[in-house]
Parts: sequence; C-alpha cells; structure tokens
Amino acid sequence: MIDLRNRKVLNRIVAGAGAAGLSITRNGKLAYVANRMAGSISILSIDGLAVRLVRTEPVAKPTSLLSHVAVAPDGTTGVATLNGEAKVMVIKLAGDSLSLGGRLDVAPRPHAAAITPDSKTAVVASFGDPMATAC
Repeated sequence: MIDLRNRKVLNRIVAGAGAAGLSITRNGKLAYVANRMAGSISILSIDGLAVRLVRTEPVAKPTSLLSHVAVAPDGTTGVATLNGEAKVMVIKLAGDSLSLGGRLDVAPRPHAAAITPDSKTAVVASFGDPMATAC
C-alpha cells in the first residue's frame, strides 16, 4: 500500500503466491489480485488508506498461470487471463464475492487485459507463441 500524495509505503498486504496483475474497481472500494503461482484471486477491501484482504478464491490450477484480472467499469464483470492455457476466464463480480463464467480461447500466453468503458468488450495482450521464429 503506497500513499502517492506523500510518496510513502504504508503497508504490505499478503495475497496469494505469485501475486501479479491487480485491478481496482471504478469506485475504489475493491481490488482483485491475480495470484499467478496459486491459481487464485484475492479480493481486497479499500477504505481510504486502509486496505485489507477479504478473501482468496481458488479459480484455476497453478499451472494455468493466472496473470491478470481486468474489472469492467460497471463493476459486475471481470476477465482473468490464463497464461498457461491460452484462455481467458469470464468472472461475475458481486461485491466481495465472485463466480466463474466460461473460458474462451485466445492467442498464446495472454497476460494483461482491459475492458472498454461500455463494459461490453475486453482486449487481451498476449506474448504469443514462444516457439515461433522472428523474421
């Protein structure tokens, strides 16, 4: 936890193993952390400068390499990238709980994701096939 105004580290929050991508809801009340080595998502509650771990929810196998959770502006949907599976997982968000939707195939090694302002489309960045040769 960093106080950007005073440029000071305030606290350290322990999520799951390999905490990677993090997204904060538009209202600034919740954050979702992708735990890459654990295959889980940690939900953090934010109240001003106070941040606490609410819960950590297993959502995939550790070999799935969960890399990032993007949160839609409307706060009801998320997209989690599964780097080890070349898939994204759609997640329904409801406050401090989540439920899993479907999985969709994407380009190899997806990592970061973003959701458009109308909450209707996700864009996924991928590292591509590591076996492909560069020209």
